[in-house]
Amino acid sequence: MIKLRYLLLAGIAALSLTPVIAGGPAFAGGDDEKRYTLYARHGWWDINLFHDGTCYATAAYDYGQHIRIGINAPNDYYIMLASPGVDRLKAVNGFTVRADFDNGQSYTGRAGVALSDGGTKIMEFQIGGHMLQSFMNANNMHMYTRTAQTPKLLIATMNLRGTYAAMLKTAECTLANGGHYEQRQPSRNPFQQASM
Repeated sequence: MIKLRYLLLAGIAALSLTPVIAGGPAFAGGDDEKRYTLYARHGWWDINLFHDGTCYATAAYDYGQHIRIGINAPNDYYIMLASPGVDRLKAVNGFTVRADFDNGQSYTGRAGVALSDGGTKIMEFQIGGHMLQSFMNANNMHMYTRTAQTPKLLIATMNLRGTYAAMLKTAECTLANGGHYEQRQPSRNPFQQASM
């Protein structure tokens, strides 16, 4: 029997054979509601189809926490995070962030915080396949950042149960809708090749 992980990896690999479309998804604010449709629902995850053919999974948690995980290209994914912890941060690029998963894996990298059209602060960062597998396989995640006032500030705690199936649905959505994704310019993504 084929493991679901291999199905996702095959789906992502198939994306590399598809055409590239410019333009990336937005997390919140403005006319975003008009630019996407619900593709599927798994647990508390909504899998959405963006107007440009890209797909992403989004979930809302207790205490005003929201997360969005999407596919840019094979082995290039993104996370957008809104939480009361993120709201306390300045809207700047270059925050050092650390993600600790309950399966013992940890990743450190950099993220930017921006103010959305709706007035919510959103943290965004790119991740690679290793970190995505941690999201898919772990049950819980704690996200921290470092500020001048606090060396280890908790910005989010999330239950990741169901993320595995949600990301499989996200890959399925992307493939079913032409496999379009945004090809990012080569960059030094600290999460891209992160290892345990």
